[in-house]
Amino acid sequence: EDLSSLRGQHDQEGREVDDAKRERVRVGMELETTKRDLARTHAALEEVSGEVTRVRTILDATLTERDEILRRSVSLADESSETSKTNTKLREELADVTRLHMAASAQVVEYERELSKARALTNREKEEVDTRDRELGSLKLQLDKVAGSAEK
Repeated sequence: EDLSSLRGQHDQEGREVDDAKRERVRVGMELETTKRDLARTHAALEEVSGEVTRVRTILDATLTERDEILRRSVSLADESSETSKTNTKLREELADVTRLHMAASAQVVEYERELSKARALTNREKEEVDTRDRELGSLKLQLDKVAGSAEK
């Protein structure tokens, strides 16, 4: 009867070890998937960051162009009627450039806001991956204990 009880206990411990091994493999695979997803998210963030930099460069060039148009417009204001026509055209160009500048500024603000959100999300995901990694390590230690106990 004691031998039968020991066999039953040994069989139960064996099942627990097998269950723990399967769980460790499942959690490990899930962790690897999460790490790959995190790497893809990081790459996408870098791409968006590059796009924000590109738009910022365009925005700065637009601002420089607007300033030049404004300077030309002011210097030509007192000249002949032909100059007056040119001045009107320059003012229209200035208005167009100013509208473009305002639209680009709004877009940059939106890109920066989205980039900030994405970075925050990536940081949270990294914390979750680190937590799962620690949990997997703990699970492995428990599995090693159970396996050691089962071997005895």
